Amino acid sequence: MAIRFAIKVVVFCLLLGGLIFGLIVRHNPYLYTQERYDAQMRRLMQKGPTYILLGDSQSMSLEGDPLWPRSIFNASFGSDGVNEMYIKLGVALRHNPDLKGVFVNAGDHIFAQDRQGVNNWLFIKPYADRALYKEIFHAEPQDRLFCFLTRRFPMLNPNIYVFSRQRLVEKIMGLWSTRRDSVDNSVPWGDEKNKFKRLELAARRAHDTLSDAIIVDEFVANYRKLLELGHKHHVRVIGVRYPVSLEYTQEKRKYAIDKVQALFRQMPFDQFLDYTHLIESPSYYFNPDHLNEEGGAILVKQLKTDMKL
Repeated sequence: MAIRFAIKVVVFCLLLGGLIFGLIVRHNPYLYTQERYDAQMRRLMQKGPTYILLGDSQSMSLEGDPLWPRSIFNASFGSDGVNEMYIKLGVALRHNPDLKGVFVNAGDHIFAQDRQGVNNWLFIKPYADRALYKEIFHAEPQDRLFCFLTRRFPMLNPNIYVFSRQRLVEKIMGLWSTRRDSVDNSVPWGDEKNKFKRLELAARRAHDTLSDAIIVDEFVANYRKLLELGHKHHVRVIGVRYPVSLEYTQEKRKYAIDKVQALFRQMPFDQFLDYTHLIESPSYYFNPDHLNEEGGAILVKQLKTDMKL
């Protein structure tokens, strides 16, 4: 009887462990994002493109446009900040001697304190060389062993459980499918039915990213170093400010962004492309500061014209 009971306990534990592995590890959003990030980094380390584009979700979606020029590799990734862009440029320079230019995000939010809690530093760390790692993170890369082990044995990575817990809480609270920043997806963003929702979300978005008006000096310093790194290797550095909706433009005027824009004017760009007001119609936006597919096509066409690509 005791042996049968023990066998049942072992079988139960194995089944439970398999269920946990399947729910938490195999289908975990953290690991899915990490896989996508790694795939992009592998492409970045290949020779070929003469330009790379660095930024966050504002530019990440542009790559799918059929008019996207083959000479530009879109290395943008949602939530990438200054440090991620800095490391990616270093990686590209080490592996692609034919690199001629780099586009870098020059949005008003890029130096904000809000960006300290929104980044991909856990994904990017393994790709930074020793010197750059120490410069950015102010520490020796002692956790490379941690990165090695957690990538091969995901259950050792505490971040997958954090993501799972957050999703579980959202589901329990009824926020899984109805997020705080959602609109009526049955009609376009620019539809009159979404007018007041657009104003509300633009105000919230501007408040979340710009209201503290705190500039992180480390981001400013590393941004300048990013530009200097490009110039050191004779790579043209092009700053890009992406289109945002009229609602968002009106809301961000309430905050102290003059200092941020003054910092960008002091940066040694070889060229600066300001597309803030390129697209005004709300029908070309997905949300207050992100273009939809049609808006992205307009931006890509303008970019090709300005760069003569």
